[in-house]
Amino acid sequence: MHRNSQKYYDLLYKAQGKDYQAECADLAALIKEHHAAATTVLDVGCGTATHARILRDDFNLEVDGSDIDPDMIAIARQKVPEGTFDVADMVTMDIGRQYDAVVSMFSAIGYVKTKERMFDAIKSMAKHVKEDGILIVEPWLKPDVFTHGGLYMDTANEDGIKLCRISRNEVENGISRLNFHWTVGTTVGIETFEEVLELGLFSIEDMLEGFNAANMQAEHFEMENRFSNRGMYIARHKPA
Repeated sequence: MHRNSQKYYDLLYKAQGKDYQAECADLAALIKEHHAAATTVLDVGCGTATHARILRDDFNLEVDGSDIDPDMIAIARQKVPEGTFDVADMVTMDIGRQYDAVVSMFSAIGYVKTKERMFDAIKSMAKHVKEDGILIVEPWLKPDVFTHGGLYMDTANEDGIKLCRISRNEVENGISRLNFHWTVGTTVGIETFEEVLELGLFSIEDMLEGFNAANMQAEHFEMENRFSNRGMYIARHKPA
């Protein structure tokens, strides 16, 4: 997935009011609720590793990460030098280690696009979960929630950078398409660029089927007013 916006990622979501501190507190509590002895975590689709940084610093968890975007991983390695961050596709990744908890936040699972690849991604994540560990996945929007033709604008203004991101949503064959137009101004000049992100729209039944195919027992929790309000899947290996 090629993107031009990595260096603006943290700034934009900070301006949107994304509270990583509160989110990490909720995530750490969720991990401990379902696996009290958990100390090691793999963040799949870790982005720039803001979750990893806070979970390490404030909640004493040993967090590594993986992401398909090498530019995101470069930022993650700088932000959390004591962690291990791998460039890897969640559908096929094999990083050679298992963890007490594997988490995938901020709807990263949607980027696999198709139901078949979603099944493979869950299987891939599951093999990185210890026998007594847990897998936590924050989904993308369900098919009946994402709106075709939705129009949105986000702005940010900080540290000599002013940016505006306008997006228009489309739906085609079970794929949500986010068409972004960026305008970014700095003291050096003004740049504009286009970016298109595509995410698969999976129902709760689709996702639970994917966990079952990976031999994991999963539950879907609504998580109202927590995280992104898209719910959360929590899964364990089925008994042998």
